[in-house]
Amino acid sequence: MVYHPFFDIKSSFNIDNINIDSLKNINLKKLIDSKDIIKKINMKNTLIYDPKKFTKGLIDHLKLNFNLAYGRLTFSKNFNISKNFFKCKGDTNLIEEYPIINFNCSINSNDKKNLLRQFSMKYKNKNEPFNLNVRGNLNILNNKINFKNVQLDKNYEASTEDLKYFKNKFETILLEKNFLKAFSLVKIKEFIFEIS
Repeated sequence: MVYHPFFDIKSSFNIDNINIDSLKNINLKKLIDSKDIIKKINMKNTLIYDPKKFTKGLIDHLKLNFNLAYGRLTFSKNFNISKNFFKCKGDTNLIEEYPIINFNCSINSNDKKNLLRQFSMKYKNKNEPFNLNVRGNLNILNNKINFKNVQLDKNYEASTEDLKYFKNKFETILLEKNFLKAFSLVKIKEFIFEIS
C-alpha cells in the first residue's frame, strides 16, 4: 500500500459470510461527494464469496473485481445460484456530478424452471434454456435507469415500448427508495414476476 501522493491499494478477500442488509445502510451520496479523496485512490480489488457448506443462502459462489483509478471505477461480477450463471460488467466516473453506471449483464441457465424456483416462482417446462442479455445505464443518485438493449434467447429483442416498460417497472419496484435497496430478494422477485 502506497500513501503519497495517491493511495495505491491491491487486495484480495475470500469470505464465507455476507450480510446484504448492511449494504442498505451505506450513504451513497455522502460517499460520492468525497470527490477529492476519490481522485487520490487507485485500487485493484478482488472479492470471492464461497458460503459455508450448510449456510442457507441464495448465492452459491460470487467473484467481484472492482478497480478504481483517478475516479473511474470498473467492475465485473460473476455469481451462480443453483447452476444458473449471472455475469455483469460495467464502469462509471465517480468524479462526475451525477455518476452514471454503464452495465452489460447476462443470465444463463439450462433450466428456466430451476432458475425461477430459486425466486419461489412456478414454471411448468423442464430443461428449457433461459439466456438473457441486458445493456444500459443507471444514474445511482437520481435512481433512474435506461435500457439500451434487452435480448432473451435468440427469438426476442425488446422493442422501444418494451424498454420503456422495463424502465418503469425497474424504477418503481427496485429503485423505489434508493439504489442500494435494490438488493432485496423480495424486490427482485417482484420485478421478475412483473416482467415475465
